[in-house]
Amino acid sequence: MAKTSVELKVGNVHCASCTISIERAVKRVLGVLSVVMNYATRTVLIDFDSKKCTKQHLIKAIQKEGYTATEQGMTRKKVFSGHEHAHEHGSVDNQQAMKLLKFQLVISIFASVLLIIGSMVPWAPALLKNKLFMWILATPIQFWVGWRYYVSSWNALKHKKTNMDVLIALGTSVAYLYSVFVVLFESEIAAAGIPTYVYFEASAAIITFILLGNFLEMRAQGRASVAIKKLVELQPHNARVLRFGRNQEKEWITVSVEAIKF
Repeated sequence: MAKTSVELKVGNVHCASCTISIERAVKRVLGVLSVVMNYATRTVLIDFDSKKCTKQHLIKAIQKEGYTATEQGMTRKKVFSGHEHAHEHGSVDNQQAMKLLKFQLVISIFASVLLIIGSMVPWAPALLKNKLFMWILATPIQFWVGWRYYVSSWNALKHKKTNMDVLIALGTSVAYLYSVFVVLFESEIAAAGIPTYVYFEASAAIITFILLGNFLEMRAQGRASVAIKKLVELQPHNARVLRFGRNQEKEWITVSVEAIKF
């Protein structure tokens, strides 16, 4: 048996149930010895028999579940030497994602506050109470800010699975689409004696609160990555090793840490 370890960076992971799905998918691959998925860092460490399967088999197994997977470029033996490069690449991606998420969050909070004021404050300006104006405010939140949840839901349903994003997309879509129906056919609904309430503020607020949670989670991950990088930088690059020469004479030499074998 040729035991090998590989660490993969997994994308499209949105909730804890994704972790379970990924671990189950990898364990089904012939030759896999152990699988440990880290939800916080979105990485999975796999021990496998290289005579029975390859890294591509593992990546394909994850991709079949609707996730993306790329090699971190390090194994357990090289975890310290390869971590810095992986961190630099990951930090750039994380910073870009954080900028977009922060911008979307600001827009979402602003529009949601206006919607809540228009829906729940009796003395709010007439413009904020206008159903057409509320529709305009809610639409970018539903389909621009909340698009990530639709994509995640579609990927899950394609693979005959459900996750938290399916509930988010379904719940907010029902509230949004019913409200649109009320706006378009308000006179007919009122004539039938049915209250013409809209729920744009509900769908917008749900997406905003969940997005806020995603933002805080991603920021915490970024801080954790910085802390890990500082910890890695503390490790020595060289070591003093005692060796015996030809005449059994003791000699202290300096070698690279990577050259040390246990």
